[in-house]
Amino acid sequence: MSTPPDGSADDDGGAGPTLVADQVYEILARQIFDGELAAGARLPVRDLADRVGTSVMPVREAIRLLVKNGLAVTHPHRGARVREFTVGELLDLYDVRLLLEVEAARQGAAKVGPGELEAMRRACERMYRAVVGGDVMQALDEDEVLLRHFYGAGGNTVLTETIEDATGLRVDGYLGIGFGGFVGI
Repeated sequence: MSTPPDGSADDDGGAGPTLVADQVYEILARQIFDGELAAGARLPVRDLADRVGTSVMPVREAIRLLVKNGLAVTHPHRGARVREFTVGELLDLYDVRLLLEVEAARQGAAKVGPGELEAMRRACERMYRAVVGGDVMQALDEDEVLLRHFYGAGGNTVLTETIEDATGLRVDGYLGIGFGGFVGI
């Protein structure tokens, strides 16, 4: 299948996300985590396309990915919105994260080698510099890098993929979504 110049794919149901759609997804997810797109905010396709400088097709695909990953919800005839989390949902996410990550840490600690330790040390140094510099999102990114090396050392790809799918290794980022957007407080 050929990809149009704007990076969008025909909506044949089987096509995966395009490079442009992935880039738009990353931009929108970052804006959600940063709180620039607040909990409950509408996600108008045309406005977002203008904002990120692309056509509407990659934005539609990016919104589908946001919904799939639990960062947005859709409402028939009303479009998509940034997801609002209840306190209970956030607590449930942390419960799941605790179960998965404790096991991944146990497995990783038993098998971590010099290469992983060096990669983790470099990530920790970058995380420290980000914290000192006040760049919370960069610090969280480096924390992800560190954890991926640590958990990956265990060799259980099903577990590490499940952690990434269930929590995106970014549950901390949900706190950015939640400020002013928790339901039930």
